[in-house]
This record gives sequence, structure tokens and C-alpha cells, in this order.
Amino acid sequence: MAENSNNQEKPSKRSKAILWLRDGLILLCILAAVEVWQGWNHPREPLDSDLQTKVYPTLQEQTAALWTPDKPALVYAFAPWCSVCQNDASVINPFLGDERLHVVSLALSWDATKDLIDFQKDTGLASPILLGSDDEVQALGLTAFPSYYLIDKNGAIVHSWSGFTTRVGLWLRIKTLL
Repeated sequence: MAENSNNQEKPSKRSKAILWLRDGLILLCILAAVEVWQGWNHPREPLDSDLQTKVYPTLQEQTAALWTPDKPALVYAFAPWCSVCQNDASVINPFLGDERLHVVSLALSWDATKDLIDFQKDTGLASPILLGSDDEVQALGLTAFPSYYLIDKNGAIVHSWSGFTTRVGLWLRIKTLL
């Protein structure tokens, strides 16, 4: 009887490595499926001509464009009441210093600028915040917050998705544009 617990063979290092590899591949497949699901309903086409030329007022009392033809753009679309947005907003901050990329945040579904000021203070969001409206929600095909849009130099949306993202995930997507 004592023989059964002491004489059981331990898995070899090779079989452990195979199990780790299998589990890693399963995780990558799950992450890829989530990636596809997050962006399945987003546009992959040129920006509407109105969005390409529109100049927005910003929370910082200046003006800014969603996109500029001289460099690719990262647009972070958020709503101040969105709890995922509140946890995810600062993920774009590390990309603000990259001179090769135009980075802006687009505030949507908001009632008062005080809500946006509180959102910026609470989240540490450092990018210019463009004051958007329902027009942008429709033009971008936005169905959930937060949404991210990567726009190339020609004004085409090359990648877009909704939901939580990480700095690494964002960096990997941006890297394809630069």
C-alpha cells in the first residue's frame, strides 16, 4: 500500500515543457479570438471626409484634429461614465512622446465639461481631449467604450477595437504603423 505514493513517476522536464507549450498555444488562441471579437464590428476604411477635415475644440481650450496627413494617429474614444475607460485611459500616455504618432482622446457621450475634467484628473489621461458628439459615434461606427482607432497617413482606419487593452497590446498594434 505504501508503494503507490512513493513510486509514482514524476513528469520529465520534457513532458512539462510540452504541457507549458500546449497551454501557451491555447492562451494565444484565446487572446487572438478576443482580439478578433473586440474589433469585428469596427470600420476598416478611410475616415469620413468630414472627420478628416474637422477641427475640434479641446478640453484644454485649444483646437485639434482627429487625424493629420503627416503621421499616423491613435484615437482613444471614451465616455467619462465608462468604468473600463476609467481603468484603461492612461494606457495611451506612453505614446504621447512619440513624434511619429498623432495621439488624441475623443470624449463622447458626455454631459458637462466638469465630468471630463474629473475624468482626466482621476485617470491621469495626458493627451489632448477632443470634445466629440453623437456625430462621431455614428461616423466611427462606435458600439462600445473605450474604442481605439489606428489611422494611417492616408486617413484610412487600419485597426480598431473596443474594450480593455494593455500597453504591450497597444504597442504591438502601433508598431505596424510606424
